[in-house]
Amino acid sequence: MKGFECFARSCESWTRWFNRDHPGTTGDWEVLSHLRPENPGQICRSPTDIQARVISTGQDAFLTGEVFASFDVTTGFVCRMRDQPDGTCLDYEVRFCCPIPDCPGGSWTTWFDRDNPGGVGDWEALVHLRPENPGQICSNPTAVHARVISTQVEASLTGQVIHWYDTTNGFACVNRQQNDGDRCLEYEVRFCCPPCTNWTPWFDRDNPGGGGDWEVLSHLRPENPGQICRAPTDIQARVISTGQDAFQTGEVFAFYDVTSGFACRAKDQPDSICLDYEVRFCCPLPDCPDGSWTPWFDRDNPSATGDWEALVHLRPENPGQICFNPTAVHARVISTQVEASLTGQVIHWYDTTNGFACVNRQQNDGEMCLEYEVRFCCPPCTNWTPWFDRDNPGTTGDWEVLSHLRPENPGQICRSPTDIQARVIATGQDAFQTGEVFAFYDVTTGFVCRMKDQPDGKCLDYEVRFCCPRKYHVIVCDQI
Repeated sequence: MKGFECFARSCESWTRWFNRDHPGTTGDWEVLSHLRPENPGQICRSPTDIQARVISTGQDAFLTGEVFASFDVTTGFVCRMRDQPDGTCLDYEVRFCCPIPDCPGGSWTTWFDRDNPGGVGDWEALVHLRPENPGQICSNPTAVHARVISTQVEASLTGQVIHWYDTTNGFACVNRQQNDGDRCLEYEVRFCCPPCTNWTPWFDRDNPGGGGDWEVLSHLRPENPGQICRAPTDIQARVISTGQDAFQTGEVFAFYDVTSGFACRAKDQPDSICLDYEVRFCCPLPDCPDGSWTPWFDRDNPSATGDWEALVHLRPENPGQICFNPTAVHARVISTQVEASLTGQVIHWYDTTNGFACVNRQQNDGEMCLEYEVRFCCPPCTNWTPWFDRDNPGTTGDWEVLSHLRPENPGQICRSPTDIQARVIATGQDAFQTGEVFAFYDVTTGFVCRMKDQPDGKCLDYEVRFCCPRKYHVIVCDQI
């Protein structure tokens, strides 16, 4: 006989306990169809777990030995008297697990509790939290999570009226907005901050001599062309002389955000003076959703005409490592890891067709290109065709072209392949590793090795296959 394996389930956000029924006539019915309208806003749409316990003892429902008609996150909990050996049900209460706000790809801050509801309410506002916790909350959080300190119930499930609950303001509960003269519960809040792996250089375009220190994007962008992305996700400001975080100075800022930039006005300060600040911005790196990045490639240096990281050279020099249909490209300076578009240099190429190139003569003031490395995003292929070999390298070479392969293999090659692979039939060696020159090797034409292009006048015998999107099903029938 096989035993059962029991896995403990964790929940970070339970609702409060609910008890809407007593086991009087037919049993105890703690069902969601009644609980939700009776407790508006306190139970999420899709709970992930449910617990039930005896009210008088706190005993888990499963330990009572009673039989339950329903005990799930879709219906709720039902104990029917007719199902019990003694014809009676205990009195139960239930609670549900509601998922907390998600923080994909980022990290949560610590919990903050700066206020209590003793005055007008509980105000966990970002305008106060940031200066009180310098450097701990990003400028552009992607999610916010508030909960009751005593019970850890998520704020939206308490049934209280919430004044604010967003990534712009933070969280606030106002006493006079509550029902029946209730006061706000005491809450704590945290924020989801996306990681930044690509900061710009520090910029200092102004000194606080006149009206203050204005490090604003409307001036920084034209003065530093190409070095600040269109949509920064975060901003940092610090005192130039000491490196102190701007929030730790105690000065008041007219604005400090990724839309306008940073401004300290002398007239807003108690002593009418601003410190001298510099700022930097977080610019997202090229994304590679659902795919994977290749290794970094550095095949050239800028000592001659520039730095040429071209796919036409990278593929044969790195056989099998770069797909034929990359969805993104990412180039950066090797010494500083600054993304190529943020360097201020003139970029000749930066695309998935050619690769990357920086040309010395195109730079300003006689500068040379920096030294770059490049990588490519390759989508995964889960649907390769069979290997095809329609030609032998007899007269002119080996021609494994789609214009012939498709009619000879009807229905087996999709209309728009996303990748192609070729290998030597006899050895399985990747085509790029052979050292031979190919007239075509792409998803549009197919594969061609011409004898006239080879130093020894010969081509090996190759076979090819193609990557077809998952929705395209390759049908292979065995011949009887």
